[in-house]
Amino acid sequence: MLKKKTLPLFLAAFVILFAMVLFSVPTVNADAHAYNIPASEFDSSDFSELTYGIYWYQSGSDVPVAANKATNFDPTKPTLIYAHGMKMMHEGLKCREGLSLKDNNYEYMVELMKFDPYKYEGEFYQPLIDQGYNVGVFYWNQLADCAFTEEIKFWVTTNNQDESCMTFSYTDENGKYQNTKWHDERNPKHTVTYLYRDCIVEALGKDFSGHLQLVGHSMGGQLTLAVSQALCSAYDRGDISSDYLPDRVTLLDPYLGSRLCSGTVDTTGEVIPADQPKSASRLAAEAAANVANHGIPIEAYGANDAMVYRYYDSPLSIATGKLLPKEETKKITKLFTDNIAWVYLQELYDLYAQRLLYPFTPTHTMAVDYYFTTMYLDPSEDNGGVEVPSFKASDDHIRALKGLAFAQKKDPSIKNGNPIYQNETTFVRVDPVTYKEVPPTALPSCLSGTITESEKSLDVKLLSGDKEVATVKSLKGKFFFSGVTDGNYSIVVYDGDTAVCAPVEVDVGSNGITTVSEEIKAVALKDETKPLQTDVKIIAVCIGAAIIVLICLLVALKRKNARI
Repeated sequence: MLKKKTLPLFLAAFVILFAMVLFSVPTVNADAHAYNIPASEFDSSDFSELTYGIYWYQSGSDVPVAANKATNFDPTKPTLIYAHGMKMMHEGLKCREGLSLKDNNYEYMVELMKFDPYKYEGEFYQPLIDQGYNVGVFYWNQLADCAFTEEIKFWVTTNNQDESCMTFSYTDENGKYQNTKWHDERNPKHTVTYLYRDCIVEALGKDFSGHLQLVGHSMGGQLTLAVSQALCSAYDRGDISSDYLPDRVTLLDPYLGSRLCSGTVDTTGEVIPADQPKSASRLAAEAAANVANHGIPIEAYGANDAMVYRYYDSPLSIATGKLLPKEETKKITKLFTDNIAWVYLQELYDLYAQRLLYPFTPTHTMAVDYYFTTMYLDPSEDNGGVEVPSFKASDDHIRALKGLAFAQKKDPSIKNGNPIYQNETTFVRVDPVTYKEVPPTALPSCLSGTITESEKSLDVKLLSGDKEVATVKSLKGKFFFSGVTDGNYSIVVYDGDTAVCAPVEVDVGSNGITTVSEEIKAVALKDETKPLQTDVKIIAVCIGAAIIVLICLLVALKRKNARI
């Protein structure tokens, strides 16, 4: 334990060291376009008033356009939306992030570390557009421009003291950078997740029918998990169709911190009592489980060896002992990794571990470059011959990898191998909590297919003879079974208790993913006519009432005749 006289000195030294590291971060380059798109490229009102939303890239332009002004969005095309992370020191008012971080990393990787130069120049939006994608960025930069508070903004609009935390940055009439205060009437009434969810539905439009991939970096990764769960909850309530659910969720060095949250989660309705708050990391892990249970594949790429950050919302919390218990951290990590395919970018982390040599090493942002460069590369395999997650991996393959973790290693045969490139490193299977290497195993056989009817929530049953082996919910007309052993099976689709299609015979191979080539037609059958089953007591009451009414009529008629 630190003595009372020593503690202030320790805290002061800690603050000075933190400030030194903070101010060593490279300043915003006004001429850059790949990482920092200067504020001057956007309308000035985007920063003087709270402005957020999805911006679509136009071919050949490094500056995306607000969804309501874009002209090239096609609702039938595959769509990728990227969410950026936290901004600090009013960076969110000086620039907005583009879909590449190369120019923030080039100097360190090439000039300082002497790795081979980048092979691919330009932003990643253009090759995606060339492949037929709609490419967008969700800008929440003004709401992100507040240090260490963003996690609350994803989950609840109030903190433990019931004070609004939805503050944002803006430029005033004199061009000075300002922040709103708690309880400012200009602050949003809902979480960033709520705003993002509605932006997705509005930007995609009522005719959207394409493949949707949501990608998030850093705190944007946690936001992406939160909004994916919000979309699933809206679908479960019947508020939106399955077209708006993501087909794939990608997290790039996601920030899962331990800031405590209480209040009502406005996108799901969950109430978190003030005396039993949940950490943001637990809420994020629970969201991952919820999304995975809807059949949505999640992949994550981490350049840090601490998946769950144990401090609350300030570096000083480390000194004052405000940490999540280690056992809770392990439980959260396991819940998270049980529901995703995880790639630990250890070679990038090892560069970060040299931060005492260099005040700032941008390996955290390199996860973005790593993932999108895999669109150019042939897939890599781990030491067990299993394909490692990448941009090119199919959605079904990412589903099959759920719960597995891979660690990046140096490839000794490649001189100056750049860890940004998947094919210049090797991969081994590891325990996702401890990162210790484990023996590789082959993937269990999997089975996937499609159903014509995509709007209904249909149960897909896998039968071996008359025995039910497994049941899954179809999502957007697709189904996926994991861990299927070799054998002959039938697939039957149900709408409630009624079979809606004839069985389809399938042969499952001993390895890999088998796809049912035939599209299953889910046509509802006529309901069987059931015998009328009326309660005997009700019939008796009705008959009795009829007899009484008849007697009353007869008595009335007799009296009338007597008068005559």
